[in-house]
Amino acid sequence: MSWNARLIPGSPIWLSLPVLDLARSKTFYEKVLGWTFPDPTASKVPTSDPEFYPESKFAMFQYPDNRLHEAGMGGGSLTVISSPEDLAQHEKVKGNMMAVVSWFFVEDVKETLKKVVENGGKKVGDIEEEGKSGYMCHFEDPEGNVLGVYMFRKE
Repeated sequence: MSWNARLIPGSPIWLSLPVLDLARSKTFYEKVLGWTFPDPTASKVPTSDPEFYPESKFAMFQYPDNRLHEAGMGGGSLTVISSPEDLAQHEKVKGNMMAVVSWFFVEDVKETLKKVVENGGKKVGDIEEEGKSGYMCHFEDPEGNVLGVYMFRKE
């Protein structure tokens, strides 16, 4: 059984943190929270593809408690917001401010977004492919919080 087969829909799966200085942020989270930043070239995860996620703009992290990883909460990413294009993409997510986005595992992104809208939320942006791994989309809850939903590709 693959690790993603153990995930329960609605569970946290990823945390995305926008940053201005990747090296400074990595050092901060290593020292303050004990996060580790594995070598992306050593990963077998399809999202570690350097063409899709260049090391100069993106760093995946893992939490110090490996039980979280084993349970499916893989960690997250620091993503550099450094150009007008990066900021424009990020502004689609949350106005003109840098926002932390918590991602939640779902079985079907389209069906989940339908429920979001039916219950007073809003779809934010389009459903996007995330490398070779899956599909994702942001949504806004009725209070204005922006979150993300993520599903793995069907095998």
